[in-house]
Amino acid sequence: MTIGTFIDELGARHRQRAALVSGGQRISFADLADASDRAAAALAQLGASSATRIGILMPNRPEWLVCAIGAWKLGAIVVPLNTLLRLAELEYALRHADVTLLVTVTQFLRHNYMTMLIELCPDLLRADLGTLHSPRLPCLRRVIASGPDRAPGALDFEAWLSEPKGDAAWLGASKRQVAASDEAAIFFTSGSTAAPKGVVHSHATMLQAAHNVADRLGITADDRTWGYLPFFFNGGLVGVALATLSRGATVLLQQVFEPGQTLALMREEGCTLMFAWPHQAGGEHRLGSAALPARSSRRGNVGHDGDRPDGLHDALG
Repeated sequence: MTIGTFIDELGARHRQRAALVSGGQRISFADLADASDRAAAALAQLGASSATRIGILMPNRPEWLVCAIGAWKLGAIVVPLNTLLRLAELEYALRHADVTLLVTVTQFLRHNYMTMLIELCPDLLRADLGTLHSPRLPCLRRVIASGPDRAPGALDFEAWLSEPKGDAAWLGASKRQVAASDEAAIFFTSGSTAAPKGVVHSHATMLQAAHNVADRLGITADDRTWGYLPFFFNGGLVGVALATLSRGATVLLQQVFEPGQTLALMREEGCTLMFAWPHQAGGEHRLGSAALPARSSRRGNVGHDGDRPDGLHDALG
């Protein structure tokens, strides 16, 4: 099974159960399947098809998953991009992965991606060009951006995604052309010991890894997972998001970590499972486990075997 058809199956099975919760927004499994269909059609109108490299540069928000699943439904390859990348690193990743379409926010925290992209591709300053051409990024053709100060040559994300496109027969045929063995994503290594390397994953390997994590942690449809680990990281996209969704459970999304707000979200949503870096788990622990709901199982996972509060264990063993 491919990731796209699996999401459609989950949408048909779980319908109005919440798949994602983000900033008060609740997206059901059926809504996630439908929204990703619209994203697939929108990407196809820009020329995306089998093996097209589609970069995503966003914090953890529902649109990240909607666009990724839409790309997978076309057989395109998703390139998750680290939200901490600086100019030279962003140029390297986009060029090394041959990214053709880039879906991005204009800025996040102290990072102004639009300024960096304009430096890499001055064509973004021109509203009259439909297709981008840059010697520094020879494969890049279009940028779709969400947020303020969008460059004239970048498409408006919200308008682009909301317009009706495509038809069911065409989309169904496109989905059937995708095989489980097809390449689905290129994740970049950290680059701590050498230049970052693009690691290719197929639909089958990503789904198998998600099922393995869900089985090991005993995730059920009643779980609510705090999904802060970034989606540009395999552990965040596969080990948290896809693993949780695979069991019909809910992913609680936050773009910026703040211990008090995180505990409030966990309490309000009845969080039962968290993935965190040690400093995040420690910050929440210091505020007091009494803030969590009594029905919570208080299962948790930290990113490595560093110092961690009692009750938390290593995410992937």
